[in-house]
Amino acid sequence: MEGISQLARKQSDALWQKSFKHPFVQGIKHGTLGLDSFRHYIKQDAYYVREFAKLHGMAAAQTDDAAAVSKLLKIGNGLAEGELQLHQSVFQALGISDQEWEAFRPAPDAYAYISHLYHVVSRGKLGYTLAALMPCPWLYYEIGLQLKDAQPQAKIFQDWIAEYSSEDIEKNVLIERALWDEASKDASDAECHDMTHIFLQSSYYELRFWQMGATLSDWPEQEKGEDVHDFYSSID
Repeated sequence: MEGISQLARKQSDALWQKSFKHPFVQGIKHGTLGLDSFRHYIKQDAYYVREFAKLHGMAAAQTDDAAAVSKLLKIGNGLAEGELQLHQSVFQALGISDQEWEAFRPAPDAYAYISHLYHVVSRGKLGYTLAALMPCPWLYYEIGLQLKDAQPQAKIFQDWIAEYSSEDIEKNVLIERALWDEASKDASDAECHDMTHIFLQSSYYELRFWQMGATLSDWPEQEKGEDVHDFYSSID
C-alpha cells in the first residue's frame, strides 16, 4: 500500500512539471538567468530557509517519538548551518551587503508561503506539518537531479545545482517522507485529503517562488517621507 507521500507526489505531478520547465529553473540550467533575478531570489530564499529551519523545531515539538524529534532537529540544524552558508557565499558573489540584508523585507510571495507554513504548523498535527514542509526539499532535490549534468558558466549556478543534487538532500527527503508516512498511517480519508491539499498548496507556492525571481516581484517602493496610509491606499 502506498504511503501518503507517494500519493501526494503523484497528485502534484502536473504542478511540479511546471516548476521543472519554469524559465527561472531552465535559466539556471543553461546559465542564461539574469543575475538580477537570481539576486532577488537568493535574498527571498535565505529568508525562507531561516524560517524553514525554525519550523522544523516546531515540528519536532509535535511528536513524543524521540527518534523523530532527533531527526527533525538535525535536519533543522543542518538547514540553519549548511544552506545558509551557501547563501552567505552567494551573497558575497552577488554583492549583497550586510546593510542590504538587514534592511530586507520578504516579497509578497515569499511572505505568503512562509505564512502558509506557519498557519499549517499552528494546527499542531505532525502529519499536516510535514505535508506542508515536504514539497520544498523534495522538489528541489528532483530539480537538482535533473540539472546535475548541466554546465552553466557561472559558478553560483554550479554551486546551486550541486547543493540540491547532493546525497544529503536525498537523505533528508527520504527521512521526512518516512516520518510523514508513519505519522499518517492511521489518518482518515478526510485527513489524507486535507494533507494532500496542503502538499499541493506548498507546491503551488514553490511555483510562485520561481515566478517571483523571474519577474523581480516585490512590494511597491515607498517614497521617502510618504505617509504609510497614503502609500498602501495608492497600491493598485
